[in-house]
Amino acid sequence: MLEYAFNTNPRVVNLPTGLPTVALVTQGASTANQITFTRRVTNPEVTYIVETSGDLQNWDPAGATQVLPADPGNGVTQSVVFRDNTPRDASHPKRFIRVRVTRP
Repeated sequence: MLEYAFNTNPRVVNLPTGLPTVALVTQGASTANQITFTRRVTNPEVTYIVETSGDLQNWDPAGATQVLPADPGNGVTQSVVFRDNTPRDASHPKRFIRVRVTRP
């Protein structure tokens, strides 16, 4: 399902191409996790949920915000960027971000 969701070929070893990428980004005085991934735009069979966590056990599906407009893509896929709403600091030294793919 992930191969389909991220528009990669299941018959070709293409790691890490096509998988979500995570980076630490600094904006002003704060640093936060940011995730970039390619999603399908023409298929309602897949739902993408960006989640954040401070402990890898409790995940918040409303913990990230899309920070850049989605690129126009190729009509089948588009690249999107989400950033954790909670910056990494002394009170939140560990932060995690992921994309969960489900079927509606």
